[in-house]
Amino acid sequence: MKNITVAVPSDTYYRARIWAAKHMTSVSCIVGKMLKNMADQTPSDPPPRSKKPTVKL
Repeated sequence: MKNITVAVPSDTYYRARIWAAKHMTSVSCIVGKMLKNMADQTPSDPPPRSKKPTVKL
């Protein structure tokens, strides 16, 4: 398990803590689940980026 630091406005953090308490969880758990859901929906090997055309002067 890795730890991360996330910066959010104070009012956002406060409201997230209230929501988490009402749902008997933590802000850390909420963020972890959101990141896992995002990672699960993202292909592990993204397609290669197309090269931008080179402009010669």
